[in-house]
Amino acid sequence: MIYPRIRIFRHYISRASLLLVLIESAMLLLLAHVLLATQTSAVASAQAGGIAGLSWFAVAIALICVVIFLSLGLYNRTIIPNIQVMMVRFCIGLAIVAIVTYLMIKAYLGVIPAEKYPPDQYYYLPTAIMLGVAALLCTRLLFLYVSDLGVLRQRIVMIGSRELANTLQSSMIGDQALGFEIGAVMDPDIDITDRAFETGRGPNSVPIIPLETDPAAMSAVLVQFEADELVIALDDDALLPTDALLDCKLRGIRVTEYLSFVEREMGRIDLARLDPKWFIFSDGFREGIVVNIVQRSLDILVSSAIVIFAAPIIGIIALLIKLDSKGGAFYRQERTGRHGDVFTLLKFRSMTVVDTSGVGPRWAEVDDDRITGMGYFIRQTRIDEIPQIFNVLRGDMSIIGPRPERPFFVNSLSQHIPHYKERHRVRPGITGWAQINYPYGASVEDARERLAYDLYYVKNRSLFLDIVILLQTVRVVLWPSGQH
Repeated sequence: MIYPRIRIFRHYISRASLLLVLIESAMLLLLAHVLLATQTSAVASAQAGGIAGLSWFAVAIALICVVIFLSLGLYNRTIIPNIQVMMVRFCIGLAIVAIVTYLMIKAYLGVIPAEKYPPDQYYYLPTAIMLGVAALLCTRLLFLYVSDLGVLRQRIVMIGSRELANTLQSSMIGDQALGFEIGAVMDPDIDITDRAFETGRGPNSVPIIPLETDPAAMSAVLVQFEADELVIALDDDALLPTDALLDCKLRGIRVTEYLSFVEREMGRIDLARLDPKWFIFSDGFREGIVVNIVQRSLDILVSSAIVIFAAPIIGIIALLIKLDSKGGAFYRQERTGRHGDVFTLLKFRSMTVVDTSGVGPRWAEVDDDRITGMGYFIRQTRIDEIPQIFNVLRGDMSIIGPRPERPFFVNSLSQHIPHYKERHRVRPGITGWAQINYPYGASVEDARERLAYDLYYVKNRSLFLDIVILLQTVRVVLWPSGQH
């Protein structure tokens, strides 16, 4: 049986992504160790820290290289199967890895006495690194070939309406990286005596068949469609074929509730079917004291470091903004924070100063005519977000969290979108799960889509997920898919 996604610290990791990380980590570790071993003699290695020192240095090289790949989004489930996009980013990643590896190994060899490691040996180092890069490229291409065979995908049979299956199929269109495919849909609204419906087809030729309540009959359906998992999406519990599902469970077939399935496979919450009971009985939505203390400590540490190192950049950008257009360099605006508290958000000004008296707030658009020339640049590079570091230091925001919205929009969206205010259970953030997974949009529907990701973050918040988001933010900055 192909098992579903792996859950690490409450965050679901794609099987393909995790497997690729492990394979390339092992490859990088092996290459780094061999490279170091072949570039140094036994005597030189001993003087540089011995075999143990060499091994730990190889681990450091491999870890840094994997972090670089993570930051470029090379383990993102939507990037892995897209060979054109992936290869461009992978080549960039390999170039960076080659440079970093060269500099690290050269620094490592620099502590070895010249008589033990003659300078002319350095000429062999670039060649050895290029061979390692070629090995990594072949490993990635081989993995893509194996993944394309579908061996990492699981087949599911869904019990629910064909309309719901249509919705799920629509969300799958264009997303080749999803770790599942629908084998069949068992619709309870189909009369089981009408066998003509067995040849019914949904989107992408998914068979629509009657719901079988007999254990033997359901078992036959699962065998026929080679199902690894049974997904239950019934609105009426009275329609639940309890005996048949219990038989499947005892025979080792995984039985999963629909909302939990979508959360696991798509990294979001299906708001259309969200039930308050799911909030109450599902795992997550924890307010751990340790997590809050650790996150706040990291916020202070990271934001303090950014303020120190980015001070010259902040001064230069502020000057360029004032030279580009009339008005101050900074922009202050009321936003809704944790528990609905209102705070003043600080950003670099990216729009012209206009008189808004008598005019209600309006959504900022991607190609807004109010954006200045300098404003376009700082939005594209997300430099306009840097001053929010001061909000983080004050405790209004966190580095990671849902995007803070204006109180006017929060009140409006709360009336149209159920559970919208639940996103305020945590501090808003400069970057977040929704920001890296959904492009910028300026409508109620866009807010609904972002909420699906925000609730996933609130439910599964952990230090591990924060690190994943932080690394993926680099990818979003380098390849923007919509700026705030």
